Amino acid sequence: MLVQLFNGHECKSPQVFPEGKSNFVRDFKDTQTNDKAKGIEVAEGYTAVVAQHGNGSGWKKEFVGPIKICDFAGYEPVRSNDASWINVFKTPEEPAEPEEEEPTPVPAPMKVQLFNGWDCTDGKEYPDGKADFYKDFLNIGRNDKAKGIELPAGKSATVFKNAYQNSNHAGWKKEFVGPVRICDFTGHAPVENNHISDIYVYDTEVEESMKAQLFNGPDCTKGKEYAAGFQSSFRKDFYDTGLNDKAQGIEVPEGYTITIY
Repeated sequence: MLVQLFNGHECKSPQVFPEGKSNFVRDFKDTQTNDKAKGIEVAEGYTAVVAQHGNGSGWKKEFVGPIKICDFAGYEPVRSNDASWINVFKTPEEPAEPEEEEPTPVPAPMKVQLFNGWDCTDGKEYPDGKADFYKDFLNIGRNDKAKGIELPAGKSATVFKNAYQNSNHAGWKKEFVGPVRICDFTGHAPVENNHISDIYVYDTEVEESMKAQLFNGPDCTKGKEYAAGFQSSFRKDFYDTGLNDKAQGIEVPEGYTITIY
């Protein structure tokens, strides 16, 4: 049973309807269903729309299963003994509400800082240049406290065991190149936790890209560059430049090959 209309009181004299639209006068003329319905039952997963006239016009009411009604009183605009049309169909599934995606946390921009607490806590920022903990931070407890370091891309720092003010940077030193974030200096020898007394912050030097060139002078001097795919005879193409029989060295960037004769 998908849907049935009750032609008698107290849910009696049921008339079962298939899926689709039904005109009681045309499709159920031998059942005395037209203008007889007093209630309705709709199975779970199905919906029925009941209308006043055989073409689906007039008053109209939708019933979504599961539901069982033995008297249409109180279900306006439906009236008992006044229905002539029904449409039965599967209840459309409601689209699932899209799950709200949690916003991706935006990491805080990295800073130039030493962490005086464990787990990258109690960060102390440092500007470009040299900072001597004895000279510059004598009274604020930074000497021999650092346990980690953070550097953004483009920044480097050298940390020193001993301050320049006291010992001219005697002892170990180590350079760190950003981006880097270290919360414990253990494993980053020779640096030791709680043993940094000086830091020097500066921009990371960017090495120039290698060029395809022959050096006509000693110690890689007097370089002459050559473009990719270039072919030349020094005697023919550079007759007046003095390049022939002058090369003393060569530089070839990664991914390139030079053949010389």
